[in-house]
Amino acid sequence: MSRTQPTKSFWATVLVSVLFASVLLAGARAAPEEAANSLVDLKTQRVIDAIPSRSATLPTSLKSDSDIYLIITVGTAYIDVKAVARPTVAAYRLGADLENSIADTSLAGTTVQWSHDDEYSAAGFTYTTGRLGASSSSVCAPIGVIVTGMNARGYKSHSLLRLVQYYGHTDGRSTLLGRRLLQWTDVSKAAASTNWTNQASIDRSTILMTWLFLLLVPIIGITSLITAILIGRRTSIPVEIRRRLYTKMALYPTLGAIAVHLPLAIVFLQSARSFLLADLWFGSPSISSVFSPFIMAGPMSMMLVLPIATRTEQKLFGRADGKTLDAGSISSVKNPVRTRLIALGFLLPLVGLAVHGYAKFQIPVHNPLRYPLEYGGIVLAVLAILWNASRTTALTSAQYVDDAALQAHVDELANRLHAGNFRARIDDSAAGRGFASAKLLPKATLVVSRSYYDQLTPKELEWVLAHEMAHARERHLARSLAIQLIPVLVAICCVLLFMANAQKEISHSAIQLLVWVPMFCYLVMLPLGRWVSQRFEYMADRIALETVGDLVAAESALRKLIENSSMPYIHDATDIGTHPRFSKRIASMRQWATEMGLKIPSGNG
Repeated sequence: MSRTQPTKSFWATVLVSVLFASVLLAGARAAPEEAANSLVDLKTQRVIDAIPSRSATLPTSLKSDSDIYLIITVGTAYIDVKAVARPTVAAYRLGADLENSIADTSLAGTTVQWSHDDEYSAAGFTYTTGRLGASSSSVCAPIGVIVTGMNARGYKSHSLLRLVQYYGHTDGRSTLLGRRLLQWTDVSKAAASTNWTNQASIDRSTILMTWLFLLLVPIIGITSLITAILIGRRTSIPVEIRRRLYTKMALYPTLGAIAVHLPLAIVFLQSARSFLLADLWFGSPSISSVFSPFIMAGPMSMMLVLPIATRTEQKLFGRADGKTLDAGSISSVKNPVRTRLIALGFLLPLVGLAVHGYAKFQIPVHNPLRYPLEYGGIVLAVLAILWNASRTTALTSAQYVDDAALQAHVDELANRLHAGNFRARIDDSAAGRGFASAKLLPKATLVVSRSYYDQLTPKELEWVLAHEMAHARERHLARSLAIQLIPVLVAICCVLLFMANAQKEISHSAIQLLVWVPMFCYLVMLPLGRWVSQRFEYMADRIALETVGDLVAAESALRKLIENSSMPYIHDATDIGTHPRFSKRIASMRQWATEMGLKIPSGNG
């Protein structure tokens, strides 16, 4: 059977169809779009509310459907135009008329959006010429064409021009350094030929200070971490010195950079420089909407170096036999189904957040799917995180086994300490058989690893169990979590509020608060939480020593725990974790033993 060759008419039909589809797509893109959120946001509402006090010529309200507020804000690299009408006006038609008004200007092709709510119908667009790193910019706004164009389409435009002026650029009038001014002008009667040009420039020192503000912590953090890795791998340096230097180089410079960054951030966000740079570089009036991505630059960039740092730490602080605690040791049996479930547990929160972000910023307000998807994405992310936590706990606890002898020992010791009832279990997983560990889990569960349990004498085991029971009796776990997690949650909330400010305009004092609180959390509250956790460890050590009454057994149990952990040498190389240094714990127990009249073993321990 012969195949029919395409004829010229066939290809002509295809070409016409493609051209027709292109025209339709171009028309669809040119048509006004429904905004995901109301265009009359908090900032615009404040402008409308301020009209009675700031302008004597503009009306205080819209009296008819033909009356509109035409709010034109002109920066140095952006033009923002909003037409606000009564809710009885068709918002789509308002957007189409605004788009037609700029069709023959340099603003043609700019996407016009519209929105409608119970208070207003609105349409608007933002035209930007911002360029990252620019030192100067200027923009010319065709004010007269927009005003006369809307009037020609049946509206009575009450037009307000808001000209953004920064320090050193104020039409010949001097202003205070660090101020941003908005000059209000009634341009309702502007002629069609009226244009308004705004321009500004900034010096190189300010640009340098801005990059320093944005990249100080990431640069110092990454540099210090890479330096620590290089020192840790330098075999010509004695290993004891490398262990001490690694912990100091990896953390102290970053903490110092955060401390130095705090006053820089306050000064920067207080000044008009931040608004001017947001204008010049991004064509935006909001500093939070453009600078907030830089907040995560440091943590995200350091995440790329952490895998290398982890391998270095395992070689530097790990066991002499090279045995490491890896992800595969959570279960002694490799199960691809379990692996997929764990991967799915980490993927679903990202999917939920992606659905939430897409619904919030891309789906119009009046679409019935907007709010179900927006809040459903958050619910999915939270449920996925909880499910993943429960699955990880289930995979881990599946390797825990009961032991009658251990349970009897725990019951007898719990009665002596008046600590309540506990369930004793042995971690029989690959990690439990390879490394020493003892931990207190929720629901009063004491878990001792198989490796550790087999090495301990009865007195040593008694000290280990008494130590964990002391944590439970004194509620150390709940108190430590409260101290350590609350500041982190506060910091996260402040960052989210700062990033959410893209749709609003908040005062400088509020911005300062959003900067101060996270810094306060990191510089004060988290070190305080570490100090409190170490005090809890000392307290549990003392209670266990009083219970056992045997310093030799206590020191031996602690030494076996350290020497058989996954990183035995890190316990005496740093004092910045939740546990004090091994040598300090030994010294403290010897001091308490002297006070209690216990036998002190010879040697340094």
